[in-house]
Amino acid sequence: MKVSIKPIVSLCATYLFATGLAMADSAVVIDGNNCGLFLEGGGTTSGEGLKVTTNSSNGNITITCSQKLPPTDAGRSVIFNYDNTGRECSVSGFLTKDWHQVISRSGNAKLTCHYHD
Repeated sequence: MKVSIKPIVSLCATYLFATGLAMADSAVVIDGNNCGLFLEGGGTTSGEGLKVTTNSSNGNITITCSQKLPPTDAGRSVIFNYDNTGRECSVSGFLTKDWHQVISRSGNAKLTCHYHD
């Protein structure tokens, strides 16, 4: 199923991304920062969420954002990614097609973006 959504998945994490780059093999956790997520019926939302940046020794960075959204209408988890949205994950101007977002039946949403060195 192709989801037609105009806005790009976006995370406003300049501080988070820059701090993470300076701390290899560590995690930075910032609570209460905005991140943008897809909604089950189409569209996007932006709100406060927990963000975690994890760096690896090979220069790869993973950024996750978790939020509570409404429970899904489908009665099952809903998954978004580059393949079914055509949108890239954007953090501080860096884009990646390697991302996915899962909304659980109960509405727990998690966006994960992988940046490869």
